[in-house]
Amino acid sequence: MDLETRKPVDILENRTKDCLRECFEKWVTEVLKNIEEVSIDLWSAYKNLVQELMPNAIEMFNKILLAIDNSKRSRKVFETGMSLAKTTGASWMLLQVLSSQEKNYPSPFRYYAQESETIDKSTVNFYQKHWQKLQQEGLESLQSLTEEATKAAVKTEFRQSFGYPGRNICELAQTWAAEVIILGSRGITGLKEMFLGSISNYVTHHAPCSVLIVRENIDELVSPKI
Repeated sequence: MDLETRKPVDILENRTKDCLRECFEKWVTEVLKNIEEVSIDLWSAYKNLVQELMPNAIEMFNKILLAIDNSKRSRKVFETGMSLAKTTGASWMLLQVLSSQEKNYPSPFRYYAQESETIDKSTVNFYQKHWQKLQQEGLESLQSLTEEATKAAVKTEFRQSFGYPGRNICELAQTWAAEVIILGSRGITGLKEMFLGSISNYVTHHAPCSVLIVRENIDELVSPKI
């Protein structure tokens, strides 16, 4: 689409790589070099072709979903998302899912008296206070990150939910129409992964959009299945 005339530049018979290449190669090299932005659907499905023919183009996102938790790695996830949002001009949603998989998740079973077979009222109250503290700390963290992003001119909103993180992340990505999900990797493998499950692996296979996994030493972009 020519944004000035609002008319299509070309009409493709199908969305194959060869068909796209044939279309792009009709344009002179200087035109391709001057292209600075491409849409998420073009980039994710045909990244190699775009990088080959449009060396100065970057992927454009309008809506980024950033999944964080209470771990130290969330800072790197946040900084990665901030950099991408500022580069592309996207708005983003910060999501924290309170999950029983977290180390400090308050479970009433942890507060059993060894000789007691039931949970007494004091145990329930202690559990509720711990749970409320966890929720409040999460909200304060989300508010702090939102303020930081807003000061950097990144349009930001946040949400806190409870449940299985992988499922909640994918559901929000669908309903909020996110174009990319950014999350960290816990780096769990073997038996631990079998029983706890890998959140990043679940999101990679169920997300309705591209997924950027922030690892310790490398960031990995996973495109949605086309």
